[in-house]
Parts: sequence; structure tokens; C-alpha cells
Amino acid sequence: MRRIGLLGATGAVGRSVLHHLRLAGAGPLRLGGRNAGGLQTATLPGEEVVPVDITEPEGLRAFCTGCAVVVNAAGPTRLVMDCAVRAALDSGADYVDAAGDEPVHALLSALPLPTGRRAVLSAGIMPGLTALLPRHLATELPDARVLTAHAGGLDRFTRTAAGDYVASLANGHGEPMAAWRGGRARRALVALHDVAIPFFPHPVSAFPYLSRENERVAGGLGLERADWYNVFAGRHLREAFGDVQHRLAAIGEEEAIDLLCRATALDLAGRTPYQIMVCRLENRARARVAVVRGTDGYALSGAFAAFAALAVRDGALPPGLHFAGEVMDTASALAQLRTSPAVAALELLDIAPTAAAVPAFDDGVL
Repeated sequence: MRRIGLLGATGAVGRSVLHHLRLAGAGPLRLGGRNAGGLQTATLPGEEVVPVDITEPEGLRAFCTGCAVVVNAAGPTRLVMDCAVRAALDSGADYVDAAGDEPVHALLSALPLPTGRRAVLSAGIMPGLTALLPRHLATELPDARVLTAHAGGLDRFTRTAAGDYVASLANGHGEPMAAWRGGRARRALVALHDVAIPFFPHPVSAFPYLSRENERVAGGLGLERADWYNVFAGRHLREAFGDVQHRLAAIGEEEAIDLLCRATALDLAGRTPYQIMVCRLENRARARVAVVRGTDGYALSGAFAAFAALAVRDGALPPGLHFAGEVMDTASALAQLRTSPAVAALELLDIAPTAAAVPAFDDGVL
């Protein structure tokens, strides 16, 4: 059996990917990272540890050679870009990236993929699960009109994750305060502070944010209205987040990354992290809600990336270039998530629709 290769195996997301691949009995595994020494003492039979720097093409190609699938959990995307996926595809392997997102997709779209190969990007929680959850709800509400989603909680920012978020603001792949109103509507929403949001355990702050993924999902489902919010339970991150959104050009990317990381460290002092995703999809008569409670965002991202890698290995995804949350089978993915130690709870609920989904008059009534 050809191996699954895991780049960034010692990072926060990589450790979760490794744990979930082991739970699935997905060996043999090849584990890579710049500082892979710590892995040597914790390997299982059939696992191979290979030191590799993701910025060195020759070492990357050697790592990928002989792998059926290469999973990239290293980052940030702005430094990795398409070097890992190119090495995997050139070596005859399929590829799954826990991040990657629009910048890598744009580079890969410029040239055809090798025949029969798969490259799956955005196999994390945001983007990733933020697309899969509304797609799943839409299988039960095909005439849905309105979507409202909240994702976040109390979590830490690694420099990799903070760098990817800051880069998304700088390159225009996401827009604060925007929403979907049959198309992108700028400054359609405002930030909310110290508000009670259903399924979150205490008052939080919620920042509207419309990403390219959000736009694709809303357009693909034919929605009239969709609002997405990033949720923060800590005061320090709330203040830093607002500062970064409004003053990125003035403070620069590196200072913005430092600011986010310092803020989460202060907010988490003496507290337990958690990640909650709430997605409500509505038609005129009914609303369905998906609620996912995770132990932390990195564990949840690693779980989803591992499940995407297994789907690719098993031939469950078609050849080509894809975003994970927009191509994976939703029912299978949710079934796997229910078994994950990164998921504290996963609920699908029926509730009454809100006023936004119910017209003032029935169609054809004057």
C-alpha cells in the first residue's frame, strides 16, 4: 500500500491530522517537518519520519515520491503557496491542504492538473466546514432563502493561522462588514459586542465577514440573504481583531500577526479553549440548524483535513481541483465528525424560521 504523507506533522493542525489518520488505521504514514526529531520517539509501526523544509523543492519532491496522498498542514499559505502541491502532483501523488485557499487555487487554475490527479484545498474549518455545513442543510431545504452563520469562540491564534487571516484581508479574499444580498453587499452589517448568540455559552462579540467561499456557497444555493460572523469570546482578541480589520495598512502584516497572537494568549490565561460553529438555513416555513462544538479550532481543522485525505485516498472525490467543503459528501463527513475526539457535540435541529425568511405576503396575494 502506498503511503499517506503528512507535511507539518509537528504543528497544531498537523498533530490533529496525524491523530485522526492513526485512529482510522490509515497507515503506512510518512511524517515530515523541519523539526521532526520529536516525532522519532513517538512513531508507530509502519510510520516513517523524514525531516523536510517545505520551501526546498528537491526535499519536497523526495518526501512526496512514493506517496498516494500528501496532506499539507504546514503554513502559512503566503509562504508555502503552491510549492507543496506542485511537488506532490509532479511526484504522482494526490494532494490535500488544510489551508491553501484562493491564492493557491488561482495559481493551480492557470495550468491543467496531471490527468487523474486530485488537489483539494481549504480542508479546515474556515474555510472548509463553513461550506460543508450549509450544503448539508440545503439537502433538506432545497428551497432555502436565508442563511445565518456564526463561528468562533475562545481559541488561540498560532502565527500560521494569524498570518493566513491577515493575508486574506490584505489580498481582498474576504471583506469585513459585508454580507450576501443576492450578491456582495458592502458594509451591510455592523459588529456586535457583548451579545447573546444561541448555542454560545456566554455573551460574545461577532464581526461580520464575507469570504469568497461564503459567496460561492450563497450563490450556489441560490440564497437571497446570507450573513456570516466571526465570533470572539475574549475582550483582548475582540479589540485586536477590530484594530487589525480597520488599520492593517497602517500597522503592517507582521505587527498585525503579533497583535492577534498576544491577544489570544491574554484571553486564554486560565481558561479552556472551545470552538463553536452554528449554521441556520431557512425557507418560508422551516429552519434547520447545524451546531458543531469543538475542543479547539486546530483539532477540528485537523480532523476535517484527515477525513478529506481519506476520501481522496479511497477515490471518493473526482479528479480535479476542488475546495474541500464544496466537494466532499456532506453526510459522510458529518458521520465521521461525530466520531472525532475533536468534536464535543454535533447537532442537527429544527426551529421556526425568522422574519427574514418569511415574506410579508404570500406570493400572489395582494
